[in-house]
This record gives sequence, C-alpha cells and structure tokens, in this order.
Amino acid sequence: MKKAQVLSVACGLAVLSATAGDFIWTGKGAAGAWTDPANWTDGDGETVETCPQAGDTAAVNGDVTITSDFGLGGAAGTTDVLSVTIADGKTLTFDCAISGNGALAVSSANTGRVQLRGANSFTGDLTVDNSGGGEFLVMKP
Repeated sequence: MKKAQVLSVACGLAVLSATAGDFIWTGKGAAGAWTDPANWTDGDGETVETCPQAGDTAAVNGDVTITSDFGLGGAAGTTDVLSVTIADGKTLTFDCAISGNGALAVSSANTGRVQLRGANSFTGDLTVDNSGGGEFLVMKP
C-alpha cells in the first residue's frame, strides 16, 4: 500500500544560499545520476566519496535533470531530511523515482524551479519553501 505524501509549503522562511552546503552539484559524473559522487563536491569544492543522503544539504546552481532512481536512506521511523536548495533562475527536475524512509525538503531562491516527475515512494515528509517566489511542480508520471 502506498502511503500518502505530506506536502507543506513554508512561506516567509529564509532561503538557503545555493552556493553553500554539504554537497554542491557539479555534473562532472554520470549524466543525471544523483548517486554518482563524481557529480558532487563539498562546500570547499573538494571531491567527495559519497552523494547526498537524508541528513545532508545539497545545493544545485544550474539547470539539472536527475534521471536515475535513488533512495533517501534513513532507518524506519527516523526524521532524517535531505535538504536541497535551487539557485535563482535554475530548474532541478527529478525525472526519476525517489524511495526510502527519509524526508525531502526543497527550497528555491526567487525564480528557482523544482519539478517532481517520478513515481516516488519515499515515506518521509515533503517540505517546500518557495517563499522567494520560486515554483514547485508535482507531475504525474
């Protein structure tokens, strides 16, 4: 049985900087692969050996489409959240399935755009901060 996702839109909260975070998308690895560490650096621009999971923060500074399915991880009953910030004027499209026990929090600065297009089955909450005027779309796969 598929659990319903909780969607809460937080207005008036500060939008995180899209240049800081535990992980920053570079796109230098496999195209569209969230789970390829070569697509990420740390906040200092250094290479990493893993990819963002529940409990981490990720920044996306360009137009990116994620096409390979990935899991949010986290043990059952945990509240680990993967926080993703989208830069002003950029679009992050999850054209994949997101699964797992973790939660997803997305924020878009000003005109940033986030799209969920996959058959997602993650069981944690989905939180959206588009207080900067960004756009959030959930599309039926």
